[in-house]
Amino acid sequence: MLAITGVILTGAICLAGLHFGTEAQRQADSSVLLRSHVTSLSDNYSEAGQIGADFLRKPTEKLVDRYDHVLQQALSHLAETEKLVEAVETDAPQQISALRSGMNLYATRFHNIIAAQRIIGFSDKDGLQGKLGSAARQLELRLSELDQPRLTMLFLAMRINEKDFALRGDDKYFDRLRERVAEFETALKSSDLSEQQKAETTALVRTYEQAFMAYSVSQSSLNEEAEDFASVFARTRPPLLILSKFATDRYEAAARHADETRDLLSSSIKFAILGIGLLALIFGQRIAKSISRMTQAMQQLASGRSRPCAARSRSQRRNRRDGAGGRILQGQGRRTCRRAG
Repeated sequence: MLAITGVILTGAICLAGLHFGTEAQRQADSSVLLRSHVTSLSDNYSEAGQIGADFLRKPTEKLVDRYDHVLQQALSHLAETEKLVEAVETDAPQQISALRSGMNLYATRFHNIIAAQRIIGFSDKDGLQGKLGSAARQLELRLSELDQPRLTMLFLAMRINEKDFALRGDDKYFDRLRERVAEFETALKSSDLSEQQKAETTALVRTYEQAFMAYSVSQSSLNEEAEDFASVFARTRPPLLILSKFATDRYEAAARHADETRDLLSSSIKFAILGIGLLALIFGQRIAKSISRMTQAMQQLASGRSRPCAARSRSQRRNRRDGAGGRILQGQGRRTCRRAG
């Protein structure tokens, strides 16, 4: 009976440990997966920001394709993260919602930058940059034919303002260039060139001015979009940091819970084994004492120093106290009394 009880108790502890261990492992696996998705999301988001910065410095179609690919990966990790935390009683779902809105706005701003950059041109030979460069070269060629140093100096001043605007994006260079254009037209009228030469040169300088105006307006729009792009990136970063901290805390909590569960299961098994061992020792000693007393009684009966019935009576009383082992010897005592009688 004691062995059966020990087996049942040990089995119950093992089943309970298996249940809690499985639950702890499920939480640990979920936390590892959550942390993995959030880490990948953070990496993709940072990479997208770097691609955006690289595109603003040197726009290429390759960067556009790479950005779209990285952004899709980030949104995929965000969707998986949302599934893992939707049942959690925290503010993580709110942070995911804010992060998703920020990433969608971030993507919109970047595509606005791409559209503006396509109008301006990915190189100095494309788009408005190409038209501006072509107008500048035609005017420069015309001035080289006319041999007018004053007009050439004013044109060089225009080109300097053009380059300064392209580098700094400050509207003051736009105003300065228009002032140089006005000075150029005034100097052209007072020159000794023919009326046809003046008309042709005026048309070229106005083409250059219009090309620069179109370029400057588009460049200013691109600069504004770039500023919004950087602002959206900065605003979206805090929810991502909060989500990363949540994933890390949950991972560490799951790891602690798994360790505690293993320790609890180990301690329970140890205490169960110890308890069963103590019970076995106690009952073993009692049974051994009963056997010893019954052996002495049987020896006394065999030697004729005690009455069988009295020995049986005392043996019966002891057997009632000593349990199953005593009952076995009690039956032997009865048979001996019958033979002695």
